[in-house]
Amino acid sequence: MKVKVIFISFLCYFVLQANAQISNNTIVNDNSSWAVLNGGVCIDCPVWTQYIYFEGDSVFNGKTYKKVFSCNDTLHKNIKYEGLIREQDEKTYFIPFNFETEYLLYDFSLEEGMIFETQEIQLYVKVSFVNINGVQKKQIQLTSLNDHNYICDTWIEGIGSLNSFFEPGISPPGVKRKLLCHFQNN
Repeated sequence: MKVKVIFISFLCYFVLQANAQISNNTIVNDNSSWAVLNGGVCIDCPVWTQYIYFEGDSVFNGKTYKKVFSCNDTLHKNIKYEGLIREQDEKTYFIPFNFETEYLLYDFSLEEGMIFETQEIQLYVKVSFVNINGVQKKQIQLTSLNDHNYICDTWIEGIGSLNSFFEPGISPPGVKRKLLCHFQNN
């Protein structure tokens, strides 16, 4: 009888651990990387791919962050330190390199009909769900306050923006950015 109790306890532990790993909806994960296509809107503008990844921990103002790096070359030799990133309560915070304060990068606690303010621009929130590799993920579409059909950006839980990782919401004038791919755990 004692062996059965121990076996059932281990079985429950492993099931809970598997569910915790499946429902891990965080963006800040050591095993994640992004490839973002960058370019201008003109025909002759340069086009390049930015690779973004996390490596190492850091403590700043008593909070633990992951270090964020990027590079624009496929050999990953010209590495640039971008800043620090952390998550808390479904929100992702970012401190760019040479800044001392964090700002809200993503907020996956947003619900349908709420207003999200980024870079002093207010956007309307539309919420739906998408299936990625058999897992339901929350999808947030940020639209114009005046026209809810005009989508400024789309965020997917666990991935981030489908446009620019560091500047969700609206891309700067004259710049086009699109998420090419997201890798997690190979």
